[in-house]
Amino acid sequence: MRRDWDIMRSVLLEVEALDVKQTEEFVFFQPYSSGDPEADRARHALMLEEMGYLKGIKYQTLSEGRYLKSPELTMPGADLLDTIREKKMWEKIKEVSKERGVGIAFDTLKGLAGLAATALMT
Repeated sequence: MRRDWDIMRSVLLEVEALDVKQTEEFVFFQPYSSGDPEADRARHALMLEEMGYLKGIKYQTLSEGRYLKSPELTMPGADLLDTIREKKMWEKIKEVSKERGVGIAFDTLKGLAGLAATALMT
């Protein structure tokens, strides 16, 4: 599976928008075999959880798939979302990444955001 930053951004925005009651009931579900777009969102949510940007109750079954229940942003997740929240800034980060020939990775995102912010101000 290819990492898709647009999906990860939308997952972070979705989790941030959940109220307390919605958070308690919300589940990302990744079936073992599915081409469903919701399965892709769940895979990306689980990646974000593995990197420490989301927290929640993670479990899997032998027959169905993997779950992330009651997802919440962590402090690093909130910081990441602050960097990529605004659509204009996010589009500029992707543009700068493409111009420089640098892939967007967790480690390079802050640097790309700095370059993008500078480009937007000039």
